Amino acid sequence: ATWKERKSKYLQGLEHDSVEALMVCAADKIHNIQSMIDDHAVQGDSFWEKFNAPNDEKLWFYIEVNRILGERLKNPITKLLNEKMEEFKEVLG
Repeated sequence: ATWKERKSKYLQGLEHDSVEALMVCAADKIHNIQSMIDDHAVQGDSFWEKFNAPNDEKLWFYIEVNRILGERLKNPITKLLNEKMEEFKEVLG
């Protein structure tokens, strides 16, 4: 399966996952986004070259995760995820 197909399947799963699984997902995505922001600060734009998907597709995926979690998860962690998403968008340009 392609990167986008795998990510689409992941997003479909989020539509039905438990609250506990959504919490783990939110924490994981916050960590992943922060790691990418930090690594980009050190390595510059060459950092993005190691990924299998272009930046616009990475952004699409994280926006969709954020949307689903915002709709399904009534927890303050979604505010932190939103904040990290805004930072991520700035880094991607």
